[in-house]
Amino acid sequence: MIPGRNRCHLAPRRAEAVSVLRDAATVALLRDTHGRFEVFLLKRHPDSRFMGGSYVFPGGSLDDDDTDLGLLSRCQGVTLHEAAARMSLAPEHALGHWCAALRETFEESGILFAGQERGEPDWASDGFQARLQRHRLNLLDGSLDWGGILVAEDLRLRCDALVYFAHWITPEGVPKRFNTRFFVARAPERQVASACGQELVEGRWITPNEALAAHARGDMPMLFPTQKTLQFLSGFQDVQRCLDACMALDVVPCQPRIVTVAGVTHFVLPGDAHYEDAPSAAFEAP
Repeated sequence: MIPGRNRCHLAPRRAEAVSVLRDAATVALLRDTHGRFEVFLLKRHPDSRFMGGSYVFPGGSLDDDDTDLGLLSRCQGVTLHEAAARMSLAPEHALGHWCAALRETFEESGILFAGQERGEPDWASDGFQARLQRHRLNLLDGSLDWGGILVAEDLRLRCDALVYFAHWITPEGVPKRFNTRFFVARAPERQVASACGQELVEGRWITPNEALAAHARGDMPMLFPTQKTLQFLSGFQDVQRCLDACMALDVVPCQPRIVTVAGVTHFVLPGDAHYEDAPSAAFEAP
């Protein structure tokens, strides 16, 4: 959906353009610093076959393990029932989006929303930080799974740090399609965000307006939902006001369509001109 607007809905599927939708989750990390309200964006490797060179929020597809009951038992702050009610999904599937969002955020940005049953981890400890870096690399290369990391460090996921606020569905006709749930979260003060250095080669804290201006200049290519999310975030002066507004939103799915007018390709949304008669079309990310 476009946060703050109520005209997005799940567009009817067209028989001629059916493709598989992958469930996914993404997180806009936010911070207040020196009077600036900033968001963390990552640059995908320019040689990546998917969205190469684009700026994105941390996120990715759900894994089967994200809905494992053993993993879900380590979630705190959001119950199975609460997740199901918020997303209108089966409980395990719904809470699995929080697990996936937190896993991808740690993997791609190094930010870990977690605590220990006996209290807060010693974030300042060199030993703990070294273990986290090792766990992150192991997660990236597949030698250790998310649940294994949580067990090894006796961690509980802080699901309540994430606020679910938007639901975007990739237009039909696009080769890779995602059914993505968007979250926002305040970045922890005692942690440093950084790109993983593999699929993602650069991490940048930037104000939403600066990011949008850079995109308009062609310096920061990004996908349509990222642009729209930044436009929404640009309406806030600080993290708390943004989180409060997001918690109050009624999230509905938003599926753009693609239309070419006078030789120029556009995304159109429900209520826009040409939306109802927009044909399915192949699309190459900008």
